[in-house]
Amino acid sequence: MRTIKHAEAQTEQILPSRGCSRRGLTLVELILAMTITAMACVAIAATMKATANTWEANQQDDQTLVSARITLRRLKTIVSNAKLFGHSSANTLVLWAGDENGNFQIEYSECAMIQYDPATDQLQLLDIYFPPGTPQGDIDSRNVTLIFTDFSAPQVLTLLGADAYVRSRTLADNVVSFSVSTIGQASYVRTAMFSFRLGQGDPSQQFDAVAAMRSPAYYLLE
Repeated sequence: MRTIKHAEAQTEQILPSRGCSRRGLTLVELILAMTITAMACVAIAATMKATANTWEANQQDDQTLVSARITLRRLKTIVSNAKLFGHSSANTLVLWAGDENGNFQIEYSECAMIQYDPATDQLQLLDIYFPPGTPQGDIDSRNVTLIFTDFSAPQVLTLLGADAYVRSRTLADNVVSFSVSTIGQASYVRTAMFSFRLGQGDPSQQFDAVAAMRSPAYYLLE
């Protein structure tokens, strides 16, 4: 009997009382838990923001790449369909679109130019366009024959820039730099090299292209 009571007494000393197991958090523990939770929330928010910024940058780069591909395709199409062109300046290329009037002559109304305007950050194609109802006198006055030296000279740029029938079409927007050069000997230039940089996306991205005429009309120069 004594042995059983003695064992019960030892058990009571070893096991904690039920009142101690119901003890709540102290103020220090509560503050520590709140601090850890706040730090975790800040870390999660920072990660989410970084992920969103990376996604936005990737989307912008993708958009820039798409715009660059469209611009390159347009430049190559214009150059490949041209019959003659001359390099007039670092940001302008004058070209002869072809014998649209069918008289085997280079005429002013058949000329066009690719020009970069740094004031508007636009790459433009300028040409002569006669809308329906244009007086025949206006058409005839612009169907003047040009020799190739005049065709590629800066005064042709002046004529196109001031002509009432000039049509300007935008090839690309947000162009922060553009340059063009030609490859060939004397008047027999066949290839143009383009280099441009768009204002969107990675500022280190530069796009280059080489375009050649498919059927140059060199016979007009002989």
